Amino acid sequence: MEDETYIFLYRKLLHSQVFYNEGLLKVWIWCLLKATYIDRWVSVKTGKGETEVHLIPGQFIFGRKSAAKELRMNESNIRNRMKKLVTIENVDMQTDSHYSIITIRNWDTYQNLIINEDSEEDRQRTGKGQAKDTNNKDNKVKKVKKERVVFSPPSVEEVTLYCTGRENSIDAETFINWYQSKNWMVGKNKMIDWKAAIRTWESRNGEDRNKKLDPWIIE
Repeated sequence: MEDETYIFLYRKLLHSQVFYNEGLLKVWIWCLLKATYIDRWVSVKTGKGETEVHLIPGQFIFGRKSAAKELRMNESNIRNRMKKLVTIENVDMQTDSHYSIITIRNWDTYQNLIINEDSEEDRQRTGKGQAKDTNNKDNKVKKVKKERVVFSPPSVEEVTLYCTGRENSIDAETFINWYQSKNWMVGKNKMIDWKAAIRTWESRNGEDRNKKLDPWIIE
């Protein structure tokens, strides 16, 4: 069951902007707990009808009214704190007229472990053995397994920062637009590491860092 899984909190949270604002910290932890850890389809009301929305690990459907109820905060505080999380790049928010999708930034880096219960349902039970087995069930050992890494497209700011550090001439918007047009596919495969794609663009365009890199000669 989803309520029996975990999220991971890293100690560097102690030194973040979020930690020193107790309301913001509460909303941030709530976001981590709301995010799905597996691919799933969810049903969302749209006016008088419903639509199916596909979520990947690190995403959840956000509604200001339902969030206010769950967090016991007023809607304006929820709105302001979610905007703050977007501003400090903890989350991304994709909004349409009926609902919003929240994406936790770097979910695949910090939350890519899932919890599976170690089941002991086939053990034979008699007398004291049954009582012992019942006690074992109440104290089930959790096993941590690696979940497959799910690719999350970078923002223009992330690409710009990485390219600046590498001192190349790749235009971040060109890079993102190019792969968005290809549905983030590299050949016949889904992209796994966008930074590796940046390095590939560099190598295929030669060593001239002053030359504007052209995707049309790459793919």
